[in-house]
Amino acid sequence: MIDNILSFIDKKKPMNIYDDSKDNMVLRDFLALDRTIMANERTFLAWFRTAISLIAGGLAIIKFSEDLIFLISGVILIGMGFVIGLIGTIRYIRIHKRLAKIKF
Repeated sequence: MIDNILSFIDKKKPMNIYDDSKDNMVLRDFLALDRTIMANERTFLAWFRTAISLIAGGLAIIKFSEDLIFLISGVILIGMGFVIGLIGTIRYIRIHKRLAKIKF
């Protein structure tokens, strides 16, 4: 455990505080991990909700306006929605993999 903390200070190798003490984890540690997993899922849903809202807003602007500036802004909103959805998905997968290593 001390080696992990020292490696974190040295920045030479990544620190995983659960490697040495996984067998010594108590119930509250596992419950905290479960809360973290659920928080990751809620965060992913927030990213996804934002992406869907931007896409829907962009489609509405395109559908109900005829000016070129509104068409361009609608396309930009749709593009931003897809980018935000992709970023949220990638972030969720990365964090989920890291949490799965700790739990199992």
